[in-house]
Amino acid sequence: MYDFAKFLENFTAKNEDFYNIRESIKNNTYAKHIIKMMESQNDGNSLILCALNQKNEFIGFAVLLKTKQKESEIDIYIHRNYRNKGIGQIILKTIIEYTKYINVDTIHLKVRKNNKKAINLYQKIGFSQTKQIKNSIIFNKKLTDEIFMSLKIT
Repeated sequence: MYDFAKFLENFTAKNEDFYNIRESIKNNTYAKHIIKMMESQNDGNSLILCALNQKNEFIGFAVLLKTKQKESEIDIYIHRNYRNKGIGQIILKTIIEYTKYINVDTIHLKVRKNNKKAINLYQKIGFSQTKQIKNSIIFNKKLTDEIFMSLKIT
């Protein structure tokens, strides 16, 4: 089992952009509880990151599931009031860094075709489209296409 709290402390210490995350975790009982829960239940195949605002309110999350020996799938959500503020990028970069420690070389994700801002973020980070499935999900009572994207970890 990998010590996520130790990973986060070491990673944030080396990356100034993540300083506020480290400080929030030190001062936030909810975040400390999540880390303790992950340490006790994490089998090395999954990761949950939660984003909190300055009032310690939940504003987003990301889930990483190891699906195959060297592949993982992620799902990410940021509350609409906090989008376009760099939070998604910070969470994604943290997950990408973590995958290096759990021996993952490819990350996959799915996104609605009409979610252009998310697609742009994923492409900016290095994800590329691998396939598209027409009318595969329902969003706002309408069928929409789903795009599959992947990122090779270096």
